[in-house]
Amino acid sequence: MISGFWFRGDWNDKFSTGIAIVPRGEVGLVFAEIARRNGYFDENIYAAAVFVVVFTTLFAPVLLRNIMKKEAAGMF
Repeated sequence: MISGFWFRGDWNDKFSTGIAIVPRGEVGLVFAEIARRNGYFDENIYAAAVFVVVFTTLFAPVLLRNIMKKEAAGMF
């Protein structure tokens, strides 16, 4: 989500951009698999990385939808 703060605009735009970028999980899975195969991640770290990627990929769109609804209603 920090990546959204590099963009210009108000706080809502930055936060929304950061949330929208989160579900790019396929890249995270590729890096986690490469790290596991090369011995940088053991099975526990790999499992945690996969969990985080899956969780953020599923959760970020829901969070973004809620933020956009609040923003459209003028609540955010």
